[in-house]
Amino acid sequence: MTISGTSEPGAGITISGGLSVVRTQCDSQGGFSSEVLLKENRLNRLCVYARDGSGNESMPACTAVYQQGGEFVVTDAQLDSSENKILVQFSRAIAVGTLNPNNIVVTTPAGVQTGTLTTADNDMQAIFHRPVEWTFPRKPSCWK
Repeated sequence: MTISGTSEPGAGITISGGLSVVRTQCDSQGGFSSEVLLKENRLNRLCVYARDGSGNESMPACTAVYQQGGEFVVTDAQLDSSENKILVQFSRAIAVGTLNPNNIVVTTPAGVQTGTLTTADNDMQAIFHRPVEWTFPRKPSCWK
């Protein structure tokens, strides 16, 4: 998203609240324009403030923007059978309030597995916890 505005010529501009803090400088006319990446699927409270050459800082001008993300898919899943869990990696951040173990179906040769789901690390991962050991059918004796 593009954020633009005006302040004193040469003033430093800081934009916070998006995916990262963005810094730019006003041109000789006092104008600025900068691209700000937003956090997907969540409210981004963007605040813009200016700092002049003497170090005086303006009051922030703030607004809230909700960034709707792209397609939500599982990009990777890894089984950790020693801890009865699966680490699930998603294509975008998880909205914690919508995290539900029914949203993910874990199927083994023994059938659908049940468990709990919690977020991990950077809200791009979830952990599917199984309360008991994973069940897999026995290997038929004809398999070598």
